[in-house]
Amino acid sequence: MKRTIRIVLWNFYVWPITVFALLSCWTSLNEAPTIIFNFLTFMTAVIALHLNAWDKEIGTKTSRIVYAVLFITWAFLPVFWSKDTEHIHLELVPLYIAVSNYAFRNWELTKNQSGLGKKSKIIITVFIIISVLISISIPPYISYNMIRTLKSIYTKEQWGFLYKVPVERKIANAGNQIKENVKIKYENFEMKLPVKKIEKGCPDDSKYKIKMIRIEKGKLIVISIPSNFLPKDKNGKEPLFEKYNRMLRMTPDKINFLNDYKEKVQLLIAKSSQAFYVGSDSIYKFETSNIRGFQFINSELIKKAKAIKVEIFDKNDHQYELQFFGFSQEEIDYVLSSIRFN
Repeated sequence: MKRTIRIVLWNFYVWPITVFALLSCWTSLNEAPTIIFNFLTFMTAVIALHLNAWDKEIGTKTSRIVYAVLFITWAFLPVFWSKDTEHIHLELVPLYIAVSNYAFRNWELTKNQSGLGKKSKIIITVFIIISVLISISIPPYISYNMIRTLKSIYTKEQWGFLYKVPVERKIANAGNQIKENVKIKYENFEMKLPVKKIEKGCPDDSKYKIKMIRIEKGKLIVISIPSNFLPKDKNGKEPLFEKYNRMLRMTPDKINFLNDYKEKVQLLIAKSSQAFYVGSDSIYKFETSNIRGFQFINSELIKKAKAIKVEIFDKNDHQYELQFFGFSQEEIDYVLSSIRFN
């Protein structure tokens, strides 16, 4: 009876670990090649865990000891390298104990044990089925509650911006109406500003590639290359513009448990970082013969700082950010329609 209880208790741990390992590998397999190696290494320990639970001896004592040393070293190596205790997973302590026990246990005592009776096998089978069912149901339950909580937080009343999607807008060609201009160069493109001259005394930040252009009548343009904060796609081949567009088109009501909700949650969180530039107003999507991009309109921000942000993408999918201060929509259209890449 003691052996039956021991097997039951071990299997209450063995199957959740097995199921979680398989699920995590399945959802992360395309994210990095190292996942496959880590998964296979971890699963060898899971196999040893199963064998230890069922008292099944495989290999020689030396091979089991060598494996146990190598596995535990592999598991704790990140801790020694980074000195980061976050790499220590307390839920895996029984796994390390089982691997060590499997390597060093006295198998002669095990051989003298009597086999399991029919009643014991039925009890163990029932508990294994219960353990597997619980293990399979936990991740969906957690995910479902996470999505429900997310939707309760990002309500339309409080986070109206997250429910807005880009609206197509045509860039007006103001070349005939505006005659005077000044050419400005930045990285690999140039553009025209609808002014007679620009003011000096606005140093560029070469380290972060920020160019500030102060213009007469209190106007200002800030040009920069923004950091890519979007989540990585599974195959790494999706164009940045398309991913940015997907991010802006993501709304809380599009997230559900039956689709790829993890990426959609990441896109929604990334979109929330743009709330300052939109508020309760609009997002415009545009395209010219040279560029395509998005314009963010926040009437409150325009009133306070006369600021409008524009994200543009060239034909090679490089992203640039332009912040206009004190410019009319006609003047912004003029600048955007004048952009030419080298």
